[in-house]
Amino acid sequence: MKDDHTGRLVEAFILHDQMEDTRWYLERGRAYAAITDEDLDMCWVETFRAVLVRGDDSRQTEFDDLGAELRLRGLPTPDHLVMADMAVVQKRLRAADTPARRQLIDREIKRFLQELARPQH
Repeated sequence: MKDDHTGRLVEAFILHDQMEDTRWYLERGRAYAAITDEDLDMCWVETFRAVLVRGDDSRQTEFDDLGAELRLRGLPTPDHLVMADMAVVQKRLRAADTPARRQLIDREIKRFLQELARPQH
């Protein structure tokens, strides 16, 4: 039962984060609205590799925006195009698992849970 609750909280956290990314993307003017679906996929793949494979954090907002545009169009992320990169990503994630990183994640989760508990109008 606890695992089911934890899984729902993780899913809610991810969805909340995606909604926030989408809101910020819309506020910035939806820069990728005019490109084709195919070009959008290719841009997403390139920024996926830049951010998650090569560790170029300067492109994180671009990556988030491309994901937001995909969601706004109702399109899935083109994960099938980056499957070969997943081993590198997993290795980078394991290497980034430090106490400081865990504290940051814990703070974000606490902030999310506090927001969730706040009365809705």
